[in-house]
Amino acid sequence: MIIPPLNRNRFFAWLVLLLALSPRISEAQVAATGLSRGVNSVTLGWQGGQGPFIVESAGDASQWSAQGDPIPSSPVTLPGFASQGMYRIVDLDPEDRHGGAFGLVQTDQGEFGGLLARHRLKTRLWFYTTKSAPHTSPTFTAAEYFRKLITVRQSLDQDRVRTWTGPLESLGTVTTPSSARLNVTWTEGAGAARRTFLLSMTFPYPISVNRTTAPLASDPRYELSCTYASPQPEFDYDGSGMIISHTTLQESTALYQLDPSNGGSPFPAPRQYTVSERGARIALHFIEGVPLLEGSPPFIWKTFILDRWLSQVSTITNEADLERLKAIGRICALARDAMADALQPGMTTLELDDIGRRILDENGAQSAPEVTYDFPGATCISVNEEIAHGIPGSRVIVAGDLVNIDVSAVKDGIFADTGASYLVPKANPTLEKLCRDGKRAMWEGIRAVRSGAPLAGIGDAIGAFARKNGYSLITNLASHGVGDSLHDEPGEIPTWPDRSERRRIQDGLVFTVEPFLSLGGRSAEQKSRKDEWTLIAHPKAF
Repeated sequence: MIIPPLNRNRFFAWLVLLLALSPRISEAQVAATGLSRGVNSVTLGWQGGQGPFIVESAGDASQWSAQGDPIPSSPVTLPGFASQGMYRIVDLDPEDRHGGAFGLVQTDQGEFGGLLARHRLKTRLWFYTTKSAPHTSPTFTAAEYFRKLITVRQSLDQDRVRTWTGPLESLGTVTTPSSARLNVTWTEGAGAARRTFLLSMTFPYPISVNRTTAPLASDPRYELSCTYASPQPEFDYDGSGMIISHTTLQESTALYQLDPSNGGSPFPAPRQYTVSERGARIALHFIEGVPLLEGSPPFIWKTFILDRWLSQVSTITNEADLERLKAIGRICALARDAMADALQPGMTTLELDDIGRRILDENGAQSAPEVTYDFPGATCISVNEEIAHGIPGSRVIVAGDLVNIDVSAVKDGIFADTGASYLVPKANPTLEKLCRDGKRAMWEGIRAVRSGAPLAGIGDAIGAFARKNGYSLITNLASHGVGDSLHDEPGEIPTWPDRSERRRIQDGLVFTVEPFLSLGGRSAEQKSRKDEWTLIAHPKAF
C-alpha cells in the first residue's frame, strides 16, 4: 500500500507493509489501517499478522534499517527524520511459533573499553521460547532449550540496523566445546570484508544433563567475538588525543542480560549496572558511539554517545523519588552558594573545595564524582582557561578570575548536579557579559523543555541565542540525565543544534540543561598529559 505525499513542500511518508507469509488464515496478513503525521513523528497502524513486529524505514527501497525494538501490536509512533521516507512493517513470526519472551542480551556499552570494538560489535539478541519441544517438554537439557530459542538479532551493518530472526541454531554452526559451554559461529561478508563471529555462552552447570525446570536467560555468561579477514584500526589514548596505534584481526566484548531477576515483564526498562573500572555506575542501555574521523591517517576527534535503539526510561516514578530528588538538589545548591559566597582572592581552589565538602558532609550527602569516577576532589573547580572538571588544588585565585563551581552529589541513592560561573572582582566587562549571557542561554534551553517536545529543541534554542549574541558553543560537553546515577537516562543531550538528535522528552525524565557558551572555543580538550581530568577550550578562548 502506497500513501501519497501529504504535502508537496513538507514532510511526506510512504508506508510499505510486508505481508505475513502464512496461508492458513486471512487474518495473518498485515494490512495498513492508517498513517498520521506529527510535527516530528509518524504514527503507523496496521492489523493482522502474528507479531512481534519490527518497523523498518528507508530513503529508498534498497536501504532498509530497523527502527527500535520488536513491537507486540499496532500502532507505533516513530520520529519522522527526513523530508520523505518509506516504512514497512515486518512480522517476525508469520508462522505463529513464538511461545513467549525469554530474555534480551546486548553488548557491553559505556565509557570503557575499545571505542571501535564497541562500534563494530554492537549487537542485541531477543530470545523467545517456542510452542513446541523442548520448551513444552517435561524434561530437556539446557543445550536443547537454548538451541531452539527463536532469536531476533539486531546489529550494525555500516550505518544501518539489520534484523535477523530464526532459531538460535540457525544463526550459525552450534558446538559444545565443553560440558558447560555452547558456541554459535557465523560469517558475514566476503573477501577482505569477511567477518567471523563467535557467540559463546558459558553456563554454571552442565548443559547436556536432563532437567525439569526451565533455565533463565541470565544463567550463561555471554561473550561476542569477531575475527576479521583484513586488519582493522584500533585507537589508543596518548594523553593528547586519539591516535591509530596498531591494527587488530580479532576483538571481543561482553553481553549483558537486561532482566537479571527474570520477574515481571521480560523486557523491563533498562536500569544500571556497575562497571568494574573505578566502580563507575553507568546506565545500562544500548548506545551508539559515533567516532568522527579526521586527518590522514585518521584519528578520533570526538565521540558522541547517542541513544538510538531503546526508549528512554523515567527516573522519577513516584512522590517519594521526587522528594528525594528535591532534597539532594537543595543540598547541591547549598554547597554551590556557600562556595560562591566564600570566593575571594588569595584562597586556593582546594580551600574552596573544602567548603563544598563540609556542606555535603553536614547534610549526609556524598560527592558524586568521587563516588562514581574516583575524581580527586569533592567538587569540580575550573579557573579561567579551564572550562570543566578542574581538580581542586594549590592554584591561588586572584582578582579578575573567572571561576566555575560544579557540584554534584548523591544521597539516598539519588543524584543531582548543579554549577555556575562567578567572577572575582574586579572583573573584565566582557567576562561579566559572558556570565550573564550564560545564564540567559540556560533559560532559553529550559523554556524548550516540556513533555512530548523534541530534546533537540534545547540545543536549537541555545544555538539561536549564541548566534544572535556572537558566542560559540562547546560541542562535546553535553547536558545529561541525573537521578539514579550521575549520568542517567536519557544519556547525553546536546546543548547545541544537532540534526541527529531525534528523541523526545517524556514524563519522569530528569536532566540538566548546561550550555557551554564560549568566546571562540568549539570543543573541550584535555589540559595536559599529567592532568587527565581538567578540560580547556579549543581553539583557545580565554
